[in-house]
Amino acid sequence: MGSKNTSRLSGIQTCWAIVYDAHQGDEAVVISARERLLLRYYRSIRRYLVALVHDPEVAEDLTHDFVIRFLRGDLKNACPARGRFRDLLKKMLRNLAIDYWRRKQTEKKKRGAALATSGVEPSVPPFDGDADDQTFLRTWRKEITAQASRALAYIDERLGRRYHAALNFKLTHPGKSSAELASLFGAQVGKPFTATAFRQLLRRARERFADLLITEVARSLRTADPDKIEKELIELSFHSFCRHSLLRLRRSNFLLRRQIASAAGLRSK
Repeated sequence: MGSKNTSRLSGIQTCWAIVYDAHQGDEAVVISARERLLLRYYRSIRRYLVALVHDPEVAEDLTHDFVIRFLRGDLKNACPARGRFRDLLKKMLRNLAIDYWRRKQTEKKKRGAALATSGVEPSVPPFDGDADDQTFLRTWRKEITAQASRALAYIDERLGRRYHAALNFKLTHPGKSSAELASLFGAQVGKPFTATAFRQLLRRARERFADLLITEVARSLRTADPDKIEKELIELSFHSFCRHSLLRLRRSNFLLRRQIASAAGLRSK
């Protein structure tokens, strides 16, 4: 669950819609869209670069390089037809890391370092394709989870629910029985809970969080197609947790379908 940032749902815009706005139209719209897109994915970008270059300071510099490239329009041709947004990001970030290693090797060569590849194109440390993909998937899972967590926290704030609070409490009190959790949580929030009531609250919280995870996945794919969403959930290891929410989506639950379609920037059917 993690972050206590309670960004409003209205401020979490459709990913592709922001991409489009960030590269066309009125200057004020472009600037605003670019800022929102960068804020949304900045942490995920930096985490991935740290994993690639193994140096937080270098990763920070490369993240700034990404920001510059994005602001000059390097993603202006991005669209769903060219692939998932996260795949386009991964390719761009991997190229940044490769460029960094090449510069580093060139600098060593100029200083007279003894390189096995002397006189040849400076070598780049080998990237393991599978490991590279898994690294990026981990950072993307964290980002999707964080976005859903902030949305759940907003529901607590706006509607007076305790979903986010209950899930966080459960995570931070492992090994406690339902009765113990109910007693401790009730004392924390100033309202008595029975073991049964706390279990029901946790069940509703998990259902809502699963709905929000699906919503965030749909937002990143810009689709409400259950088959495409399910494939992405499996790849991100969310499928088991979201199984019941996905089933409700497949059964054409109107409210859930409308929510997901809206998040994906599409008209509900």
